[in-house]
Amino acid sequence: MIVGEKKKSALAHWVFVLSLVLLAILVLVGPAANLEIISPLRAFLITSSVSVIGGGITIIAAIIAFIYVWRKKLLIGKTKAFIALVIGFAMLSPVGLMFQKGAGLPPIHDITTDVQNPPAFIVLKEGRDEDLNSLDYAGVKIAQQQTEAYADIIPIISRLAPEKSFDISLEIAKELGWEIASADSGAGRIEATDRTFWFNFADDVVIVVSSDPSNNDLGSIINIRSVSQVGVSDIGANAERIRTFTKMFDQKS
Repeated sequence: MIVGEKKKSALAHWVFVLSLVLLAILVLVGPAANLEIISPLRAFLITSSVSVIGGGITIIAAIIAFIYVWRKKLLIGKTKAFIALVIGFAMLSPVGLMFQKGAGLPPIHDITTDVQNPPAFIVLKEGRDEDLNSLDYAGVKIAQQQTEAYADIIPIISRLAPEKSFDISLEIAKELGWEIASADSGAGRIEATDRTFWFNFADDVVIVVSSDPSNNDLGSIINIRSVSQVGVSDIGANAERIRTFTKMFDQKS
């Protein structure tokens, strides 16, 4: 028999409040990066810290609060403690997903369909901020790593004339929402910048369309290169961008 009026547990209440505040930070950090209130890299670091440290602290505190309320018969707050526990595990998911996505992938951020003669950047290289990743290809340093991890990233071979392939490539770049920096039909070159959905990371892309010498110059070869502006590992983002472009090109041609 329990005698007396039950009181709300202050511990359970504040753990619940903490979980909501940390969850709000995780939800708002992406839009903040897209609105350029904070940098993409800072948004990523905040997410990682809140996810791992905040999520871990919330889980531990919620378990303690739940046990405390359960043992103190005159206290209520098990529901809040349980919700905080669920939120804590949910907060761990972003980093968990990132690690899962990047598992087994090399720590590189420059992906090209031609590791022997990668398309070079011209326009986007001019006046480039020194704090950004270089657009100079690192050669064998990353070529072997890419070949082993992304064997499917190869040039697009098309039966279409170079002029038609260029038009389709430019159309796709615009459909994907890339910021076109240059589109030179005479040189068969397109340079653009794409941004990731959540953290607003900027990746630079160059597409070079040339005639296919193996088909008497009747067809065309489309080579693509995608480079992250910041960071060491892209967790497969640049390769996925090239895959998406290739799939759309095949559908349109």
